[in-house]
Amino acid sequence: MKKVVLIITILMSIFSTTQAQFQAFQKITPKESPCVDFNYYGTTRIDSSFGIFFFSLTEKGWAEAYTGLIYNPTSWLELTLGAGIEQAPSLYRLAGSVWMGSKKIDGFFVGEKGDGPDNWWYKTFLRYKYSEKVNFGLMSWRYSATGPFIGYQLSKKLELWVNVGRDLEFHKDCAIVGFNFNMK
Repeated sequence: MKKVVLIITILMSIFSTTQAQFQAFQKITPKESPCVDFNYYGTTRIDSSFGIFFFSLTEKGWAEAYTGLIYNPTSWLELTLGAGIEQAPSLYRLAGSVWMGSKKIDGFFVGEKGDGPDNWWYKTFLRYKYSEKVNFGLMSWRYSATGPFIGYQLSKKLELWVNVGRDLEFHKDCAIVGFNFNMK
């Protein structure tokens, strides 16, 4: 499955003409081995209201990829709906997201669902852009940290970020360190 996701990611990165971002992060939890996660997100705009997006994720023991439609009814609101494949017996994965924001403050929610009652995931944040280089806020995501985060723009294309808090699923403290690389 990971090879299929990798091939799809390479193909979709070629067609992502408006935006493309590679993300890597590592969750750090006491007494557990680190697990690196690699994500790719790309978009192609059709016009100011509609577009197509692609997302893929690979990590130890898990891979997924999906694509879908973007709808922007206004400049401060973006809605997405997508479908794809996952590394599980059912193979399908559904996803949707909502982004709302301005130049200084934005919020985001994404949810995913596969087959089975416990095969779901979410990530949400509320962020304040303090300056061109620094942003901070609160973040919560399933199987990861719920708590504060801070991001620092190292260059125009590279951001380093840290999220610390509590894994609400497994009741453990953890930290996540990652970077975003904007490719376009």
